[in-house]
Amino acid sequence: MRALLACLVASTLAHAESPRLLDRAGQPVHLSSLQTDVTVFAFWATFCHPCLDELPSLDALAKALGPSVAVLAVSIDPEARHEQIRAVAADKKLTLPVVHDVDRALFAHFFPKMAATGNVSVPQLVVVDRRGLGFTTSGFDPDEPVANFVARLERVVVHVRRGKPQLPDEGWRRIGR
Repeated sequence: MRALLACLVASTLAHAESPRLLDRAGQPVHLSSLQTDVTVFAFWATFCHPCLDELPSLDALAKALGPSVAVLAVSIDPEARHEQIRAVAADKKLTLPVVHDVDRALFAHFFPKMAATGNVSVPQLVVVDRRGLGFTTSGFDPDEPVANFVARLERVVVHVRRGKPQLPDEGWRRIGR
């Protein structure tokens, strides 16, 4: 798991508060140790039904992309819900890394307006390169076949990897410089 969790370069979080991230076992996760050129952050919560529906698709995406892209399911649940996060991961038989953004600092880095107002909306997907440049989109369509979801996200990853500044598809917003 450390190899997969072993990309987001320090520049992405250079201006952000250092996030307190925990893995399923409650051990600290350091984004600086990630070793991939593209990272997919999927922000979710245990109280969000579309998020729970999305998790198996994210697991399929992580398997399809392999170790060249880190796919992280990042829960923004309160700290007291860590056991529920572990239970969801076990129930869904997830193999991708499940990370708990305990203080929501990582979420706030990508979505400062939402974090500042407390009006948080999940699911949110972020696909970024080592420089912190990439795209974000919200929502999940439970009627979209998993294969379509994976193919669509694979196209976005290729788009980010090539450094293309134009939006990859309808519904995506650019982030970073």
